[in-house]
Amino acid sequence: MVCFGRTHPGMTTSHIREVVPLCNQAETKVQVVAEMLLLTNDIRPLATDNLSTDSTSYSECQGDIITGAEHLSKLAMQVNKLVHSVTSSWQDVCKVLNEICIFVIHLMEICSHAAYTLTCTDKDCILAVAGIVNKYKMSRAKVELELSCAKIRQSAWDELTPERLLNICEDISTYVKLLSECCKTASERVRDPSLQDQFKLCIKSITSCAATLLSSIKAFKNRPSETYHYRCVNFCEPLVASANSVINFATEQEFTGQAAMVTASVKEMQRWILGACMNIVSSCIQLFKTVKQLAYDITNERCRSRIVQCTDSIAHASQQLTDVLLQCQTKSSHQASAR
Repeated sequence: MVCFGRTHPGMTTSHIREVVPLCNQAETKVQVVAEMLLLTNDIRPLATDNLSTDSTSYSECQGDIITGAEHLSKLAMQVNKLVHSVTSSWQDVCKVLNEICIFVIHLMEICSHAAYTLTCTDKDCILAVAGIVNKYKMSRAKVELELSCAKIRQSAWDELTPERLLNICEDISTYVKLLSECCKTASERVRDPSLQDQFKLCIKSITSCAATLLSSIKAFKNRPSETYHYRCVNFCEPLVASANSVINFATEQEFTGQAAMVTASVKEMQRWILGACMNIVSSCIQLFKTVKQLAYDITNERCRSRIVQCTDSIAHASQQLTDVLLQCQTKSSHQASAR
């Protein structure tokens, strides 16, 4: 493992295998989720493994967001300490960057839901109507499948260790199962027989493509070679294409319900929250990019300085988000008492 205390410039093979793929994938995930949740006018209640649309109120979201933002700032400071330490390894940095990616996505989810809950505090707003498909959950699963396939396509065949292959297979199986369950639920809830059949065929399409790819990965694991790797790459394409087709169909407007209709006042507060969260997201993305640049030249002091700036930006944006949440709570309470 290469430590930051060494003074040779340039990126070694071990660097590139660890840092670049992680930073690229973290950046992609965060950007995609930001587009789905923050850079949209279609704010809906969000149901995830960590959020319940029925029980999560604005005040509960507020507490979770403040705690999450504080933790995110601490993680960013930890990255800054690691890149300035003579004993830290890239493995240490990658571990913290992965945590940042997970936390910033969770933060976006809570902020999006908090923005929606403001709709419930204004009697002049019309609440969203749930559809038979969870658009966010399915879209996230598609992105994860694309990233799993990208790991196979973008890696040299001798870089795909048994451990990495196992992780890829587990991720593919998890998200194919999630998409299949969503389609199964939709087929049970839709009334039109032709649409029922279409959702069932969606399940067959994506599971068949996944099974073929997983079989190829198993063969490659038993006989690693460039030829067997090419077969895995080849069968990534049908899975990605199938996932795209399934998502495009399943997330059509008739299956995803209706968005809420909000007042100008609520819309303004939603923009405040989502904008403040986006500031944190932008700083995290810049952190991923800067660490990747540092990996190419570990003696680059300008990159180290930019990491300090990114850390400060995340801390500042986190405080700004906390202030915005309190302002929205105050404004919402004043408007409720005035009615």
